[in-house]
Amino acid sequence: MKNTVSVSLEVISQPSSTADICLYPNYVQYAATAKATYIFHAELGINADHQDFQGPPIEWLFTALQFFREGEVKSEAPAGNGHRTCTASKVAGRIFGSAKKPRLVVVKMPDLTIASVADVMYTIVKGIKKKRRQGVSVVSISWASIGQQRY
Repeated sequence: MKNTVSVSLEVISQPSSTADICLYPNYVQYAATAKATYIFHAELGINADHQDFQGPPIEWLFTALQFFREGEVKSEAPAGNGHRTCTASKVAGRIFGSAKKPRLVVVKMPDLTIASVADVMYTIVKGIKKKRRQGVSVVSISWASIGQQRY
């Protein structure tokens, strides 16, 4: 049972019967009743050695552009500011993650160009279908900006 949840995660695990989380101040979801969920986290990379990911192994998928430009590099994004690791942690982390039985699948892309974004979407759909994970998968995308470019 997770009972120390970040304020930003309160609404993620709320009961479906009402939108007013204040009516359920002690609401928690028991991990024992949760089903495994595949979290396809599209990013430039994450810090897989972070303490929040010490559990089930992280699965990595690589877009065609990523594979062509850099190969199968399992790493934090350039300038590793932690944003990407933080967003992965909030959804699938062992300590603060909202998913109760997450299986993190990092979909690594080389940059935030339109070509990369299209490629990552294709890679996710292909990855879900290939391993028959329809109905048990969630896609997590939280892209920030790099330098002066805005996305």
